[in-house]
Amino acid sequence: MSSSDSGIKRICVSVSDLEKSTNFFVNEMELNEVARGTLDSASVEALYGIKDSEAQYAMLKNDVQPTLLQLICFSNTPKKKIRKDRPSWDFGYYDIAFRAKDNARSMGNFKEKNYTYFCEPVRYVADWINLDVLEGVLQGPDCIPLAMIERLKEPIPQFEGNFSIFTDTAVTLDNVDETVNFYSNILGLSKIFDEVLPDGLVDDVVSVPHGTHTRMLMFSGGNTPITECLIYSKKGRPMSDVAKPENVGIFAMAYERDNFEETIKNAESAGFHVTNGPVETKLQPYGKIKLAHISGPSGVMVEIFKIV
Repeated sequence: MSSSDSGIKRICVSVSDLEKSTNFFVNEMELNEVARGTLDSASVEALYGIKDSEAQYAMLKNDVQPTLLQLICFSNTPKKKIRKDRPSWDFGYYDIAFRAKDNARSMGNFKEKNYTYFCEPVRYVADWINLDVLEGVLQGPDCIPLAMIERLKEPIPQFEGNFSIFTDTAVTLDNVDETVNFYSNILGLSKIFDEVLPDGLVDDVVSVPHGTHTRMLMFSGGNTPITECLIYSKKGRPMSDVAKPENVGIFAMAYERDNFEETIKNAESAGFHVTNGPVETKLQPYGKIKLAHISGPSGVMVEIFKIV
């Protein structure tokens, strides 16, 4: 593992229809399929705690980052949509964000294909951090929120196509100290932003009521998506009842660690318990890996893995 790329290495998404979701992310979001694989029922139970189910998965990525989008479909699960009928301030993963070139044009294309938006593109300006963007949140397959961020102020990124890198993944959490301890001290990410945002700045984008105070923390790990943590004054409840792999949606972020055992030990010592693993398995395109799932801040599932 490159020491400069210690952030999110895999975005784990459970889907109801592997081919449909793969086609969407390849054809619409311009990712490349780089691997396919299957997991037998014994592996699924060991890795995810799901009994009597096999799984198929596809690994997708862009041309710039090492981060993989893992789409996994289990053969015998309820497939309830994780984010359906749950407010954005409930604790759990909210969205995957892409860098966009032209959000107005993309919205027209998506609407022609009968896709809908959680939030149509809105502009917000934060001069103190040199930010001026147009951001919309599309309702992707299985009601997955997909943020599309177009920068309007120089330096404006130049790239081919309509979409480029994963800019971040957003997760709603409850406790600032717990969040900083986990992502900074245990995972070793760099905290690059921690501020209470001006009232109303991002309310529409993140679908919270106007007047909600939003504290945003960002943790960076090199050429990987930023881990963006949102803590609202409007308190929600844990999504641990539905935010798990047997339902569909974003269920985990995976971080690669060479000091795998030490990271697990430090997490458990800090009160973040292992829920599955450690387990050795084969996962393409890595080959043989060792992984464990941890109940992270606010009970949100986090995966730690190591290539062996």
